[in-house]
Amino acid sequence: MDTLVDKCQSAFVPGRLITDNIILNHDLIKGYGRKGLSPRCVMKLDMQKAYDSLEWVFLEQVMVGLGFPVVFVKWIMGCVTTVTYSILVNGRPMQPFVARRGLRQGDPLSPFLFVVAMEFLTRKLKTLRLIPDFNYHPRCEKLQIVQLGFAEDLLLFCRGDIRSVQSYLWREDNKMTKKASLSWDNVCYPKSAGGFNVIDICLWNRAAICKHFWNLCQKKDRLWIQWVHSYYVKGKHIWGCDPPQASCMVKKAMKTKDTLEKAGYLYEEILKTSHLSIEKIYNKLRGDYPKVSWKRLICNNSGYPKWIFILQLEALGRLYTRDRLAKWGVMTELICPLCDNHDESIEHLFFKCNFSASLWGKMLT
Repeated sequence: MDTLVDKCQSAFVPGRLITDNIILNHDLIKGYGRKGLSPRCVMKLDMQKAYDSLEWVFLEQVMVGLGFPVVFVKWIMGCVTTVTYSILVNGRPMQPFVARRGLRQGDPLSPFLFVVAMEFLTRKLKTLRLIPDFNYHPRCEKLQIVQLGFAEDLLLFCRGDIRSVQSYLWREDNKMTKKASLSWDNVCYPKSAGGFNVIDICLWNRAAICKHFWNLCQKKDRLWIQWVHSYYVKGKHIWGCDPPQASCMVKKAMKTKDTLEKAGYLYEEILKTSHLSIEKIYNKLRGDYPKVSWKRLICNNSGYPKWIFILQLEALGRLYTRDRLAKWGVMTELICPLCDNHDESIEHLFFKCNFSASLWGKMLT
């Protein structure tokens, strides 16, 4: 395992400790609060239900790709895929049902298999160095550190510029592309409006600063607020107060008048509000979006995430079909490779192609 798994993964590998990466991470991010620091960025990636969502086919392909013997892979997959679960109802087990993906929690083999599967992501991230616009986080280039692994949790490191961060978020392969599937604004739209409901960090930060202003108006029992009122406000109207000697954080909190008014809050309303959450301010700043007619296909869909993602791109008209690729000059061949009869478009691929029609027929009968 020590020679197979990259050194950036410190969990579940014999001879390594998870504290190794904790110590290294602390040293990399020290001084983030200092002024004049060079631009740098750390992103935390937490995989939801990582063990439960691991596809068996993917695990098998990774093991084969890493050079495990075929017989050994068959043994492992035999252990992984012969799993049944039973639900206890009133203390009695119900009829067992067969699992289709995931690793069993508590199985001593599962952590090692998960680390092996994560090695694919690690090696893909290592290819970021091939992107001309990608810049390493300070003190990371010598050892080519782009991420630190803590089992299913990852810390991603890069220089704090837009192109380096976009290398993580938007790249399709080893080459940088200007053709993203969706703009960042659309990604932050609510799911009912055709987006992915990703939090707009800049807007959320403005909402969080507004919450500090509300605290200045309401939570006068807190020590830091009493201190601000004693030395900066001094009985003046806090709505327009601008103390020149205050720290940057206090100044920002006291200059949120325009942001609060944009969210629909007046000073008198803030004084009357007994509870105000950052999420509520964020939603008001984001505003209302027109709902798409196909939102029920996406929201509360129990299908695989990949299926839902492809379905959403199809509904938005953003799939990389040949007619779109031809407009960008990526390819010149337009004929659908499934039927060899018509040009490939989203409408043809899903509804008019003979091959797709046969699949629809089998699924609906």
